[in-house]
Amino acid sequence: PNSVEIIEKDAFRGCGLEKITIPANVKKIESGNFSYCSKLTEFIVDENNKNYKSVDGSLYNKDGTTLVRYNPSRKEKSFTIPENVKNIGTTAFFGCKDLEIIIIPDSLRIIEDSAFEACENLKNITIPAGIKEIGSRVFKDCSSITELIVDKNNTYANEPFIGTYTGASICIGTNNIFSPTSHQMSLTLKASTAYSFVTTDENSYECEGL
Repeated sequence: PNSVEIIEKDAFRGCGLEKITIPANVKKIESGNFSYCSKLTEFIVDENNKNYKSVDGSLYNKDGTTLVRYNPSRKEKSFTIPENVKNIGTTAFFGCKDLEIIIIPDSLRIIEDSAFEACENLKNITIPAGIKEIGSRVFKDCSSITELIVDKNNTYANEPFIGTYTGASICIGTNNIFSPTSHQMSLTLKASTAYSFVTTDENSYECEGL
């Protein structure tokens, strides 16, 4: 209804809705709202809403600097995040199984929790130089990822890669971005082309200098 101003956390989690209309009065959409909404095809935002807008069926904040939720029904294998986006919201790409390539712009500064979780066909990802914050479980259950590249000029992400990681659990900053999963991944990290993972046993990867 038009009287709604806040859509609280997980309000539509796992819903079977195909389209969602955001009324003009909505001021805040809390995190995790549209994960597991596999039938969702489009966000429709009232043009008078001062806080959100829809672009190609995906949900953004009004000035386009935050991608709140990518349209999970899109069948494209590749998506380039618009250049003015600075923040990828919590579960923004959750369960987008068709995506194999996501191109992150240099403008991006924050990747929130579970942003790419369960993108099971995502093959590789590059962390640009400007990233300042990365949440937890960002790539959890991304079972096809084989390469994670970190821009050599990224001062936030490079240093924490040094060390030994078990079960393909890898940290950037203080947050676990892969989280333990049932599959094992052979990962190559290119942080200024200085480090790579080598398998030490079936459950362990060691970060070595090249």
